[in-house]
Amino acid sequence: MVPDGFYMATHEITQGQWRAVMGTSPWLGQENVLYLDNHPAVNVSWNSALALVERLNRNSTGHHYRLPTDTEWEYAARAGTTTTWFFGDNEAQLDEHAWYYRTTIVEEYAHAVATRTPNPWGLYDVYGNVWEWVHDEFGNPMNAYDADSGGISLAQTDSPIQWSILRGGGWLTGPESAQSAGRVGLVEQDQGCYIGIRLVMDAPEQ
Repeated sequence: MVPDGFYMATHEITQGQWRAVMGTSPWLGQENVLYLDNHPAVNVSWNSALALVERLNRNSTGHHYRLPTDTEWEYAARAGTTTTWFFGDNEAQLDEHAWYYRTTIVEEYAHAVATRTPNPWGLYDVYGNVWEWVHDEFGNPMNAYDADSGGISLAQTDSPIQWSILRGGGWLTGPESAQSAGRVGLVEQDQGCYIGIRLVMDAPEQ
C-alpha cells in the first residue's frame, strides 16, 4: 500500500548536491565516473545515503527527507501504468528514456541527470543511469543479485550482514533490470560507479 503525501525528487542526487550537503566526494578516484556537478553522485552506500538524509533533516525546517520505500519507488516509476515500462512493453523505446548498456556503450559512465525523456509524472532516469537505494531491506539474501556481475546469484552466508534493495537499473545493465520491476539486493556497505540515490520528501501535514 502506498501512503498518501510524499514528493519524489525529479532526478537522482547529483554530485553538486551531495557535496553541498556532505562536503565529500565519494566518487573521487573511481573509474567510469565524470566529475561534474550535474552528474549523479555515485559510489554511495546505503549507510552513507542515510547519513545524507540525517544531515538534511537536521538542517531543514518544516521538511522531512528520506529514502523512498520499495513500494513508493515502483509506484512513482510506473506513474499509473501496469506495463513493463511506463511507456509500454516495446523495448525499442527504452533508448529514448534510459542510460543503460545500449546507450552508454561508447561513454561508459553515469550521464548528466534529466537528459532523457521523463515518465508521465516528470521523473527522469527511473530506468538506468544509476541503481537507486530504497529504504527496504532485502528479505532473503538467497534472492539477492550482484549488479556488477550481470545478475549472478550471491551465496548465502551465516554472517549478520544486512542487505538492502536498489531499483531501476544502471548505466551498465540491460533492459531486464532497467524497468519498473527492476530490483537487486546488495550489502548495505556496497558502493560502486553505478549506485546512487533519489530522495523523497513527506508532504507537510495540513
